[in-house]
Amino acid sequence: MSANLVERLVADDIPVYRFYKNTREAVDAYLLLVDPDIQAHINAGKIDEPMYYAIDVSRTGMFSVNYMRQRVDKLVGAKPRVPVSYIAYISQSLNDSILLNMIDALTARQLAHTRKIFTADQFDDAITWLADIREKEHAKQQSDKHE
Repeated sequence: MSANLVERLVADDIPVYRFYKNTREAVDAYLLLVDPDIQAHINAGKIDEPMYYAIDVSRTGMFSVNYMRQRVDKLVGAKPRVPVSYIAYISQSLNDSILLNMIDALTARQLAHTRKIFTADQFDDAITWLADIREKEHAKQQSDKHE
């Protein structure tokens, strides 16, 4: 089902969730893909380590913010705690930045996250941004362990 709605790719060990439709069914398919990644991160004892991933809506435009919020609230509510997330959004529309700001405002109380928008031709920049943050966080954690 999710193959024609959303696909999960990996670039530089960073999951990329690429939307092919911006429907409620696509949001549900995305959550079916991201939930096991979140759970695996938690199960690996990395609850205090951030997650890094990209959401590519460049082919479809942004999905329904309200529907996504409802679904994410259920997902988050089922877990004792979720890790901080760094998310690169890949989009072709400046209007999507307005929707992302709405998502940030709506989820700020439940989730700690940092989001940044990139255009489709900046895909590599988005992955580099996430990889650089991951490297800095890893170095910081290693330094903290040795102190």
